[in-house]
Amino acid sequence: MSGGGGPDTVVDGTGLRVAIVAASWHETVMNGLIAGAVQACAEANVEAELIRVAGSFELPIVAQECAGT
Repeated sequence: MSGGGGPDTVVDGTGLRVAIVAASWHETVMNGLIAGAVQACAEANVEAELIRVAGSFELPIVAQECAGT
């Protein structure tokens, strides 16, 4: 996909908070995904907090805890 011809959308997430929960198991892959998530949040004026966990088993537990706060 070239990305060309896509719709021009503007997202204003001012006042929103997002937790980016990422595993530490494959740093090369995860760092790229985290960078994209952080950039998307910044472009939408969303406050983002990065939380790293050991692996995939911890992801849903930490995500659920974040959703409750």
